[in-house]
Amino acid sequence: MLSSWCTSTGTQQIFSNGAASLQFYLSQNIRIDDGNKRYRTVLYHQQMQKVGLVTDEGAFDTFGVEFVPFCSRVFFPINTSSTYDSPESMNDEEFTMLSKKVYGAADVEERVALLDEFFLKQ
Repeated sequence: MLSSWCTSTGTQQIFSNGAASLQFYLSQNIRIDDGNKRYRTVLYHQQMQKVGLVTDEGAFDTFGVEFVPFCSRVFFPINTSSTYDSPESMNDEEFTMLSKKVYGAADVEERVALLDEFFLKQ
């Protein structure tokens, strides 16, 4: 869980440690700097490069999971031609439902329980 405040609209750089990660942007939709489409949930998988997130002024709260190498492939079909995917781009109904439940959760503990249930089911 990360909470911060963006003082203006701008690009926030994420520098990879090489691990895949699943991020739920709780407080605002973000844009990845290679386009104008907005995302709330992003699965980053080819993380050997930096990613720029265009954020708006205001609260910036994100909840996520970092996977050990190659572990994300156990849970998600990975598109190797892209550095990231979203539930919409993957057309994955279970992933889409998980995303909706995470945004509707009351607190961090409930979000963790939802992810645990999803991963155990997979």
